[in-house]
Amino acid sequence: MSADQIYIKVAKIISDKFLLDENKISQNVTFDALGMDSLDQFEILMRTEESFNIEISDEESEKIFCVKDLVDCVKNKSVQKNI
Repeated sequence: MSADQIYIKVAKIISDKFLLDENKISQNVTFDALGMDSLDQFEILMRTEESFNIEISDEESEKIFCVKDLVDCVKNKSVQKNI
C-alpha cells in the first residue's frame, strides 16, 4: 500500500471521529491543531491499528505528533509485515 493510500485511509479515520472534511486534514497538520487531546490521539491510534491490522508500540506512539508521522508509522509496519 502506498503512502498516499495510507494517508487517505488515515484521513478518513480522523474525519469520521471528528466530523471533519477530509480535505482539511493535511499530512502536516498536528493532532493538537485538530483539537485532539491525548485520549483522542489514543483512540485514533487504536482505530488505525484495527483498520490496518498492525500494532503500534507505546514507544512508537510517543513519536507520532502529526498525520504524516502516523502515515509513516503505518507504512513502515506494512513493509515489515510483507517481508
